Amino acid sequence: MLRPIGTCLACLTVILAVVPGTPFAATVSLVADSSTSRLPAGCMFIFDRSDSLFINGALIPGPGSRFVVGSGYFDVSDLSFRTGDTLRAVFRPVPRWLQKSYGRPLPPVAEEHTSLPPPESYAPPGVTRSTGSDLRLTGAKSFRFNARSAGASDFGQSLDLSIAGELSPGIELSGSISDRGYDPSYGTADSRLSELDKINLMLKSPRLMAQVGDITLGRRGEAGKSVTGASFDLSYPVWGGRAAAARPKGVYRTFRGFGRDGFQGPYQIGDGSAAGPIVPGSETVWLDGARLERGADKDYTVDYPVGRVTFTALHPIDDRSRIEVDYEPQSTDFKKELLSAGAHAQLADSILYLDIETVREGDDRDNPETGELSATDLTVLKAVGDSAAYRSGVTPDTSGSYVVLVDSLPDTVYAYVGPEVGDLSVRFSFVGSGKGEYRYAGGDRYEFAGENNGEYLPIVLIAAPSRNDYHRALLGSSSPLLGKLTLDMRASSYDANLWSGIDDSDNDAVFYRLKAERHWTKQRATLRAERRVREYGFRARDRIDSADFRRDFFLPEDYSISADETVHRVEGLLTPISGLELKASYRDLSYDDSFESRTGGGGVTVRIGHAFDAGADWRSISSTLRPTSLSGKGSASIVSSFVRVSPLATWWLVGRLESDGRENEYADTPRGTRYLRTEAAVEGTRETVRWERFVEDSLIGEWAEVLTRDRLTAVTRRGFGQLTCDVTATYQWLDRPAGREETFLGRTDVRYRDSQRKLTVGSFYSVSEERRNARGITYLEVEPGLGSFILEDGAYVPDPDGNYIEVEELLSDVARVRRAERSFSLSK
Repeated sequence: MLRPIGTCLACLTVILAVVPGTPFAATVSLVADSSTSRLPAGCMFIFDRSDSLFINGALIPGPGSRFVVGSGYFDVSDLSFRTGDTLRAVFRPVPRWLQKSYGRPLPPVAEEHTSLPPPESYAPPGVTRSTGSDLRLTGAKSFRFNARSAGASDFGQSLDLSIAGELSPGIELSGSISDRGYDPSYGTADSRLSELDKINLMLKSPRLMAQVGDITLGRRGEAGKSVTGASFDLSYPVWGGRAAAARPKGVYRTFRGFGRDGFQGPYQIGDGSAAGPIVPGSETVWLDGARLERGADKDYTVDYPVGRVTFTALHPIDDRSRIEVDYEPQSTDFKKELLSAGAHAQLADSILYLDIETVREGDDRDNPETGELSATDLTVLKAVGDSAAYRSGVTPDTSGSYVVLVDSLPDTVYAYVGPEVGDLSVRFSFVGSGKGEYRYAGGDRYEFAGENNGEYLPIVLIAAPSRNDYHRALLGSSSPLLGKLTLDMRASSYDANLWSGIDDSDNDAVFYRLKAERHWTKQRATLRAERRVREYGFRARDRIDSADFRRDFFLPEDYSISADETVHRVEGLLTPISGLELKASYRDLSYDDSFESRTGGGGVTVRIGHAFDAGADWRSISSTLRPTSLSGKGSASIVSSFVRVSPLATWWLVGRLESDGRENEYADTPRGTRYLRTEAAVEGTRETVRWERFVEDSLIGEWAEVLTRDRLTAVTRRGFGQLTCDVTATYQWLDRPAGREETFLGRTDVRYRDSQRKLTVGSFYSVSEERRNARGITYLEVEPGLGSFILEDGAYVPDPDGNYIEVEELLSDVARVRRAERSFSLSK
């Protein structure tokens, strides 16, 4: 078994340096005479055993190695033929790029003399020879050219290879190599084809699955985590085990924010120091509670090096758009490590199921990304426990840029006086809005703003390595009497500073969820119940709350959770007769004695064949905020309904109505919002025309209308043979007390696909009129040694002695944005 695996690994190593592709068969021929001894091939190398020799169209049996390697001809001196006979050779030449050599030369290997196999083992072209294994290597090479009317054009290329087959009966080997032609961590400017995005190998048998390389770790039925490492999964009918050791690129984090009228993006993911690069492909984006799909021709795009998301024309964004993003920030302080082990078991009849898992995920404290920690830094880290670690950023320097204001003592205010004029060099660190004393004024200049009035302090933050130990047990049962019962128990133990033993036991917390579901087939009814408890301080590795969780329970926008959480949920579904569906639900949320919320409602849906569909839902929310800095009560009422009628087999007339009213007394002045959204649409299999009217009122002391929005959207999707065309256009009118505003979003996508030739040609053109103003992250050059980043291969890499600093910026305003992008891809 090991020899085929070694052969495959050697093949994959060679493939890393080349561009894939299967060369076409070549043919050469000549009319022989009595002196013919060579048949020129026109190339110096061919693939082993890819050649076949023919005399007057008849295959010559025998060894398929008559080609003289490095000389470029076939030796036919030992063949018997007459003058005038036609000699023909069919073979596969080795591409020029494969003839290059890389690295150190291999040592010479003594030639082994082995007897040749019998002639009958050689088959003519098209007939597969059996070698004891069945491995298939396939691949594709793609090229892409993007041309934009606004911005620079670029050329891209990608590579995809896969290997699959059986090493022996029951043992399968598979693997893949992919290169998108650029590394999203660096951007397209400094990309090289040799920088592979993904490479992995998988060995699979009926009982064992082992992986190495770029793999995805996760439980069955759950979203996985992309890491680089190795894993194995042992599975038997009633039990199994698994383990993994890997280096992830980031850890789970969630960002919440709101959109802005007429602005599709980019929106910065993360605030302040949390804003920055994110791990490519790690994001999950939610808009108004609905999960979106990544892609320029779909819902959104992401600029990974700076961590920004931009929404496409399919989703017009406004001030009411609720944006949530699950993502992994790119690790910049320490290399990450992940160790996990788990096991599962079940009874033969599946009535009882148990799955346990333990995971250690966090920083590798001995492998910092920014260089070795100094003895002073280690001393500080060991002494502070879980508190922030920092050292003074003030250094005496006769060529410095700062001085101490004489009248500032004892507060000690540092004032910028210019390069080489002061007697101090001062480094400032971002500590958060409203937590610092200085504001950034551009260049190397920071100005004193007063305590808690700035974002920076004259300190150097020392990154502390952290780690989270995570344990989980999942117990489930299923029986006709009780239905399905599931107990999900988790515990997290977070160490905020691996260099310190102080406060290590302060961050342990648990979470559990008990779910029950019972279904009655005869009564066509379903009942679900759930109890969920999460202790304050529990650190989840993935999403626990549903999108729009805070809105569903009417939490104040500025409410900071600092207590244990308890959630109860009960849902019922009844179908008394065919075509009629009734549902009801109740949920409550509490954070100890600080906040409570109760929400309940019901709904009805009526279906008459395929020609009529109608339904209505209603829900109310009642919340109480206990005396803190805020206190009071809140209430909300939400009603929605729809009706769909099909006058024709492929067309629908649709009408929708949604009303949402919310009032609260969380602040001194009663506040609230209410809106009414109506929609009418004609929907077909290829075309859709939709009109929407949105009216919003706001309560600040008294009710007043603040916005009326009319939005008209048209979508068409047509195919003409191998050519497809998608067109989306949205025009909206916004009426506010301050005036009227009009915006437009349009997109055309045309693609040609030839599956036989594996040829794809695509072009899309998008137009948007929007306000281009957003806050982001930029890097400014400062004096050497005073920055925290260096520019290396086009990327800003953390370095404590760098010459760049990271600051927030206000992106430039653009009244109208037009963008055209054309792409071309070819794969063989």
